[in-house]
Amino acid sequence: MKKLFFLFLSLFLFTKCFALEFKTVNCQGHSSICEDPFVMKFTFSKNEDDNIYISNHNLLEHRHSVKIIKFKNYYKDKHFILKFYLINNLDNKFLFEITGYNQNNILKDINLNISLNEELLAKYNLEEIT
Repeated sequence: MKKLFFLFLSLFLFTKCFALEFKTVNCQGHSSICEDPFVMKFTFSKNEDDNIYISNHNLLEHRHSVKIIKFKNYYKDKHFILKFYLINNLDNKFLFEITGYNQNNILKDINLNISLNEELLAKYNLEEIT
């Protein structure tokens, strides 16, 4: 029983030690997005294959957000890309792309691009919440 507890505790601590929370800052783009007072927050974690993924977010708390679909993540040469779509209350399908660099479990240069119909509407930097 003790071994099982310590195994669970070590897995929990390993997973939690990499779970990092970020918020959006420095928006450049369309005023309908950049002037919205909603602050997007993402928690990034790493799975057993070293892929970065979003383990938590607040996007569905926004008054216009309805659904999130089609999560995909890519990881190559320490760079990662996360892609998903957010459907709003007008049935628009916004593409969210998060890009970044993972160096020894330190996430760097993380950006969020928001597009609609292949037009880039806004670009954010993501800043770690401490």
